[in-house]
Amino acid sequence: MRALVVLAWAAALAACASRPPLAWAPEPARTGAELAVEQQRAEPAFDRSPWENVFRPAAALERKQRVPWRADARGYVARFDAGAANLSWRVELGDGFPLRLLSVEENGTRVVPCTNAYQSPPAPPGRPRKAELEDGRLVLEYDGGLRARFEVLGAAVLVELEGPRGYGHEPFELSLGGLLRGPGVTDLSAHMIYGCDDATTACLRLQRGGARFLSVRVDPTWSNASQLVPRLPGSSGPGGEFLHSQRLHYMADTRGRVRPLYERVWIAWSGEVLDVLPALARPAPPSRDHATRGYLSMHLLGFAEAERALREMSALGVRDIAVWMHKYQRNGYQRGYPNAVFPPNAEWGGLEGLRATRAAARDAGFPFALYHNWMFNGERLPGGSLLDSDGVPRGPGDGGQYLKPRVALELVDGVEGEFRDAVQPEGSFIDTLPTGLPPVDLDAREPGAGLFLPALQQLAELVKRVRAIHGGPLGGEGSVGFGNLLWSGHVDALNGYAGLLTDPPTRETIGRFSEFAPDFNLWRLRPLSVRVGVGEPWRFLDPFGPARLMIEPEERDQMLSATALLGNASDYTYVPGCNA
Repeated sequence: MRALVVLAWAAALAACASRPPLAWAPEPARTGAELAVEQQRAEPAFDRSPWENVFRPAAALERKQRVPWRADARGYVARFDAGAANLSWRVELGDGFPLRLLSVEENGTRVVPCTNAYQSPPAPPGRPRKAELEDGRLVLEYDGGLRARFEVLGAAVLVELEGPRGYGHEPFELSLGGLLRGPGVTDLSAHMIYGCDDATTACLRLQRGGARFLSVRVDPTWSNASQLVPRLPGSSGPGGEFLHSQRLHYMADTRGRVRPLYERVWIAWSGEVLDVLPALARPAPPSRDHATRGYLSMHLLGFAEAERALREMSALGVRDIAVWMHKYQRNGYQRGYPNAVFPPNAEWGGLEGLRATRAAARDAGFPFALYHNWMFNGERLPGGSLLDSDGVPRGPGDGGQYLKPRVALELVDGVEGEFRDAVQPEGSFIDTLPTGLPPVDLDAREPGAGLFLPALQQLAELVKRVRAIHGGPLGGEGSVGFGNLLWSGHVDALNGYAGLLTDPPTRETIGRFSEFAPDFNLWRLRPLSVRVGVGEPWRFLDPFGPARLMIEPEERDQMLSATALLGNASDYTYVPGCNA
């Protein structure tokens, strides 16, 4: 009987090792009549509730009362009493894009947050043809159909921009402008604040002493744009302004249609950096407590090496870490993602080697998970790639192609199910997907073509399915481009490095050179990692991986330590000469 069991197990191993990739059948091409019907069909309603209030500044949540606008000799003003500060938001009617008309004034300091904001094309809109107050909000209307609505919520303003309704046919760009040194301001500093690396926050040193923080940020879940490009800190614009803002590109879909302008822009001003950062009002992810343990990011290229390392660590008394098989998502299989990632690479030891590594982790009491990537169509599945306006597959510029989220959803149960059945991982690590805003599909056949929200909704469903298959903890690559804002609460831990992007761009900012420093005053702690899972868990890199070639060991350890400290302790930013 025992021999029969062994034979059956060996036969199963052989069958698994020779298994072809999961089958994929693209949708059949639609006829002209079907396309005509599809064009008239209304778009489905997309659910933005998982990101509700994520991009709203904390100041707007803490001071929910709306401050009404009032007309005065200079235009319109909304005054807000912030303790010792006498804060006024002001709109002076004049020529130019409506964002340029807004300023903030406080005790002799005056700043225009969006100097040189523009939409191009069309030409600048000129003066508003109509200005009126609606329920305490200020509404400006322009010739050509442009409309702007300003709503003040304490130390924050929501500006709603809306163009003429209906599709157009000419792509355009919207820039949120920049920041000039105004009256009462002696110095400006634009920083990528850890956890919010979206090029939106500036620090202003005041002549009368102290500092103020300013943020200008779009909410991409409401945006009609197809691409958002953060400007690098320290760059200058056409009018000499110190840019800290974002540019949005409205692109044509494959039928030549361009969506009309629609944006929600949050602008916040405060002496506390936490006020101007997103509120992130959402519950903690399901396995956050489990994810705060340390984890070992395995870069070893081979299952035998990985197994030996895990057994040696256990013998040395290492406990309470999770193991993430990092390099599996690049070299652990013989073909490519998304659906040809099994069986494992024969040169690494195949399925038998992977199972031996898994057994070593289980014997040591280490939770074990694999990295996988759901963003790329490495296998060039027909009809499986995002398209640009010309119907050409979109990619990151290195020859790769982005995978349609819809296709990822169709494949996820089968692919992740193979991992589960073979090695029973505990949790998973999703590479690339949570790094930021997803690339947008311009394929007009897809519902919501050209929008961020449908892609976010589909990828959030994918993350949910991965959790249902593998349990937790669920990790993800984080850090830049909105990643920590969009995906905290969906995954249990997001990694990222502190201090890599600050101004000026040429300054060394790794490890001990970083301009970031913690603040341990409890009332200043921003409990992102505790509450919603933003921040780096304690992480270790094996000394044999490729990371050793990029950073010296001492600096690497300092950088990872500082990142873990910032992510799990304070997430507070120190700007030289700018902190009060």
